[in-house]
Amino acid sequence: MLGSARLAVVVPAFSEARLVGRTLARMPAIVDAIYVVDDAGYTHLIQPGPQFKEIARNVIENIHTASISGNPCHQEAFYTAPFFQGKAMYLRGEDFLYRIEERTATK
Repeated sequence: MLGSARLAVVVPAFSEARLVGRTLARMPAIVDAIYVVDDAGYTHLIQPGPQFKEIARNVIENIHTASISGNPCHQEAFYTAPFFQGKAMYLRGEDFLYRIEERTATK
């Protein structure tokens, strides 16, 4: 953390499973959260510390492509790093642009 600001780092890990550990080990202590995005459609939220811990995992399944391919388990592949605007995270997949944001309670 830098003062009251939080610092998150995005690590694109496309066919890099054996090297990502080395990348995570080199993260500076000021990093509060690490998002590892792989080409299988998974985003891993990693908590930095003496030992890195995966605290969340999300997969985006491309329903449109699954219906065309007949494979109900087709997952969207991502080849670009996500970007953030406000509290939203945007992911560019092979076919779609995704916006992920926590829903706020409505009254």
